[in-house]
Amino acid sequence: MAFHDSTVVILETGKDVLRAGLGLFDLLKTPTVEIQARVGLRSTASNGDVLNGANGETQPSSSRAPSQPPPTAGPNEYLVGTQLDEALAAGLNVAVYWPFQDHPITQWAQVEALWKYVLFNQLQRRRAQNESPVLLSIPPGQPRSAYEKMCQIFFERFNCAGLAIVERPMAQIYAVNSLSGVVSILLHEDLRRHKTLRGIPANLLRANQGVMAALSPADAPLSAEDLQQTLLDLAKFVWTSGYVKVPSSGETALVEDEGILTLPQLSWLEKRKLSLKVGNRSFGSYYHPISRASLTLGKERHRFCEPLFDPTLLNALSDPDAVVSPLQDAVGHAVMNVDVDQRQYVWRGLLVTGDLTKPVKGLGVAMQSRLAPFLHSPDLATEIQPKSVHVLGIPEYYPEYRDTGDGYAAFLGSSITAKIIFNDNSSRSYVSKSEYTNKGPHSIIECSPALL
Repeated sequence: MAFHDSTVVILETGKDVLRAGLGLFDLLKTPTVEIQARVGLRSTASNGDVLNGANGETQPSSSRAPSQPPPTAGPNEYLVGTQLDEALAAGLNVAVYWPFQDHPITQWAQVEALWKYVLFNQLQRRRAQNESPVLLSIPPGQPRSAYEKMCQIFFERFNCAGLAIVERPMAQIYAVNSLSGVVSILLHEDLRRHKTLRGIPANLLRANQGVMAALSPADAPLSAEDLQQTLLDLAKFVWTSGYVKVPSSGETALVEDEGILTLPQLSWLEKRKLSLKVGNRSFGSYYHPISRASLTLGKERHRFCEPLFDPTLLNALSDPDAVVSPLQDAVGHAVMNVDVDQRQYVWRGLLVTGDLTKPVKGLGVAMQSRLAPFLHSPDLATEIQPKSVHVLGIPEYYPEYRDTGDGYAAFLGSSITAKIIFNDNSSRSYVSKSEYTNKGPHSIIECSPALL
């Protein structure tokens, strides 16, 4: 059976974030729901600490450690979305879990709590009369048993009208009009949880005398701790606000302005200091951060992402014996595992996506130039020798996605897939309610091309 476009639910499930939307339109929309892929469970921690996992160790609530086996709890016992945010903001004792960090997925009560919150709380679906089919995109590499468990949850717990599952990298490739390629996903949280990576941008700003003079003037200097935190906050503001463009390999400094932040843009810094002072945190003599009308960042900001391509820059800040592969090496070695005669097709589709690609420009081109050594092999001087790497991006004819970089590629690709399969009466790419009744959870295996 075919479904009405207005009833279709797109549910993108990533390791760190869930995105969802209701309805398919002639101009495909960006997600209307976006929440962190975490759940909370009230714990017995003391002193207002937030626990991550069930091992009793106190950690910051922003930790991205995989979910550990929690005490026996049903989906209704977990805090999700705004409930969890409010509990953490209030300093309540809450154990935080990230169920999609596990591979394969094991904590199904936590997973069900997240999906249930999105479907029934955010999208206002009704379980008793759920006429919505769901296109679910998931992290790759899940076993067949996980597919069957997902199918069981959506039909028996959520009473959905139909279910299709697509792996996120495939949805991302579909979004850029390709059927083959290699996907590199860069997330804000990957940088945010890595303290060493976070320190690189701050150190680059510290080398700028103009920035240092503006943030910590000689007549009212900040303490070392407060200055470092201010530099970290400023660095985060700079690269999340679109002031960073990554140079290609061998490219010299970009010929452009010096990156001048004007008074209105700097207002966030004033608010931060005022709020911390109100919270009774001592800064010594109070410093008004906007002592001048503008702040010149300089071109150092374009080097913020250099450790992704040259991890040796981290040696002075972290364990020098740690083995960290450059991003281009990880991508190159992944493609080298593909059959020789198929590599030329994979190299035709390089997609660099993820949250980081929304504000930071040029990551795809920067990756392209650094992958050249993987293209040419002396033992492969034939017509199957790859000639170049082609960088893909979301086409301009999706107007809703023009200003989002390629960070929503998985959601767009899922929407395209749903528009095709849910409007085809003879489609074998999704499970209907009648098929589930006849065949049970195993029916999803026959309708998931990634598993065949």
